[in-house]
Amino acid sequence: MNVLRSLTRITRPCAQLARTMSDESPRSMERCINEVTLMGRVGRDAELRGREDMNQVAVFSLATNYRIKKKDTGEITQDTDWHNIVVFNPYTRDFVASKIKKGDRLLVQGQLSNKKYEDPTTNERKIISRVIARNVINLTQKWRNEEQSHQGEEEEYQNQDQSS
Repeated sequence: MNVLRSLTRITRPCAQLARTMSDESPRSMERCINEVTLMGRVGRDAELRGREDMNQVAVFSLATNYRIKKKDTGEITQDTDWHNIVVFNPYTRDFVASKIKKGDRLLVQGQLSNKKYEDPTTNERKIISRVIARNVINLTQKWRNEEQSHQGEEEEYQNQDQSS
């Protein structure tokens, strides 16, 4: 239920913004939206980058799946997109660095950012897309806590059986 409340809190402002953008006034044409919401699984454990005395960031990858129907064969295949996620906010960064593990299911809200750089080996200009995360919700945390409590009950039950 808490996840649904969080989703509602996230999507409600987007719907309100869409309604205000629908009018044809010149002022609405000036507004731009750079909003990304992803739900997927963590591909690698989050890691902190940067010096401790400077601003550190948490970095991890997120996999999202989608299905494609091939026109020629009609076969449905599943494909995966990988997204680079960067967290600057200190509170969210610390949560991500300590609690997020490979395989966790997350809901990430943020904005899309492109980083340009020149590859030193080939001297080619490259662009990396990444999501600057503002909100990160761990959707597997609830189930992980329930599993741990059930495992504890099983161990306790087995210990009682052995003692009697």
